[in-house]
Amino acid sequence: MRVSELTALRLADVSLSARKGQAVIRQGKGLKERTVPLTRQARQDLSAWLAIRSAVRSEQLFVSRSGQGLSSRDVQRLVSRAARLAGLERSVTPHTLRHTFATRALRQGQVDLATLSHLLGHANLTTTARYLHPDQDGVAAMVEEL
Repeated sequence: MRVSELTALRLADVSLSARKGQAVIRQGKGLKERTVPLTRQARQDLSAWLAIRSAVRSEQLFVSRSGQGLSSRDVQRLVSRAARLAGLERSVTPHTLRHTFATRALRQGQVDLATLSHLLGHANLTTTARYLHPDQDGVAAMVEEL
């Protein structure tokens, strides 16, 4: 999800159960709407978050301690801080996480390009193809099997 999509999420946009969950992105790029399935870990983490944010009156899903909705800059600062606490030396942004997810999903063969394109909210497969980064070992192994 893009950081702007994350900060625009409302409580009503998320549905959770023990077996499945989804987030409806209503304000995606180009004002397109899409539904994003949530992993088991994301469902567990969101359930825990909802349990502690229940007293907040805001309809926005992610809020600060003061009850105000998080801005894109707030999320950028949180991600940067988490990266520093994890001991990462390079700069990490929300887009870095999005890019890493896409690249790893493709590299591990967990998803095809068309499905990933839908998940990322890309209108064109060529946009998603930017996440394809062939590595030398993978190319060599593929050629060896020909």
